[in-house]
Amino acid sequence: MQAAAGNYTSGSVSAVLTVRKASQTISFSAPGSATYGDGPITLTGSASSGLPVSYSVVSGPGSVNNASLTITGAGSIVVKASQGGNANYAAAPDVQQTIVVGAKAVTVTANNASRAF
Repeated sequence: MQAAAGNYTSGSVSAVLTVRKASQTISFSAPGSATYGDGPITLTGSASSGLPVSYSVVSGPGSVNNASLTITGAGSIVVKASQGGNANYAAAPDVQQTIVVGAKAVTVTANNASRAF
């Protein structure tokens, strides 16, 4: 409360201050193409908040453990990056990327042998 002075009268004001969570976004680029039989691919997304990003396979021949994508067959793998927010940041919109996995070439080598029948 402020004391009255000159042409002013004293008074008070009550107000409610609402602090909303800050928004955030995810940057997540597709790791490119791969071939069945390749080793795990490290997924490298980031949130503008600096909070950790989590990953999941939406569809396709793959599985995710932390930020490591393991290819389990040829085809297209759709991976989703998520960040659920915290006390200060709202959840970020999910980002999906597709990784195209080609079939591995099969090499067959025959022995140079003969057999009489």
